[in-house]
Amino acid sequence: MRLKDKVAIVTGGGIGLGRAYCKALAAEGARIVVADIQVDAAQAVAKEVGGIAVKVDVTSQDATAAMAAKALEAYGAIDILVNNAGMYSSIQKRAFTEIPLDEWDRCMAVNVRGVFLCCRSVHPQMKKQKKGKIINISSGTVLGGTPMFLHYVTSKAGVIGLTRSLAREVGGDGINVNAITPGLTIADENQ
Repeated sequence: MRLKDKVAIVTGGGIGLGRAYCKALAAEGARIVVADIQVDAAQAVAKEVGGIAVKVDVTSQDATAAMAAKALEAYGAIDILVNNAGMYSSIQKRAFTEIPLDEWDRCMAVNVRGVFLCCRSVHPQMKKQKKGKIINISSGTVLGGTPMFLHYVTSKAGVIGLTRSLAREVGGDGINVNAITPGLTIADENQ
């Protein structure tokens, strides 16, 4: 119970790795805000972990602000943000010359702008508390450069740059910002 009574927001928490993060954090005693654009999935996970579900489009400043407000309303604090929401399974591998511009823009919006907006939404409360942990989910693909997936790899590299700069900017506020770079992971939906 290392996280007893800590409040954790997990974006993209309704499925896959997000669901696994929610379950692991709850197992350590955290109170969970399952934030996902897929509200039915978020509600199912919230029920599973005894948390709350919040529908959020991470590309929307208003929606991410509402997400943080709902976490505060429910639990009175925000201790942890896991920026897991991302665009991956809905995009196809293809030559960079064949990537539709709207798909490129959407990938950047979800995977980079979403992280930025979610960090901004929790920052005032974490600064007020003089502590907080932000964990940004990047990808192991940035380390080797995966061909035929330029938009995804570029967006996840952006997450690393965002993380490094933000860590230096908000460290003095007691906020710790890190990124992790998982490799290919298959989450067992039955666990």
